[in-house]
Amino acid sequence: MNPQRTRRPAATLLALIVAAMAATSTQAHAPDPSLGGSLWAQNQQLTFRWRSGAEPPAAIKTAIRNAASASNATRASKAATFVYSSSGVSPIGYGTGATCGVNGIAC
Repeated sequence: MNPQRTRRPAATLLALIVAAMAATSTQAHAPDPSLGGSLWAQNQQLTFRWRSGAEPPAAIKTAIRNAASASNATRASKAATFVYSSSGVSPIGYGTGATCGVNGIAC
């Protein structure tokens, strides 16, 4: 059997698949995720606090603060920063006192 003849149909099939993939457009969401609110401004400072009656344990508080610091340090895109403040506008709750509903332990 001629190897040239065996390769030709495979190459043709591969070319058709590549052409079909190139012709298909993919719909995707915008690069800025939003859950119904407005988008954050570049370098906007987002303050958070512990929810009264639902404060996380000390180890969880430390982990959340460390995650905020790590996010702030690696945000080359000029994204928002996260800062703890006792008067912060975004409360973080943990445990049964957190108002996340029956399926969550933190929100």
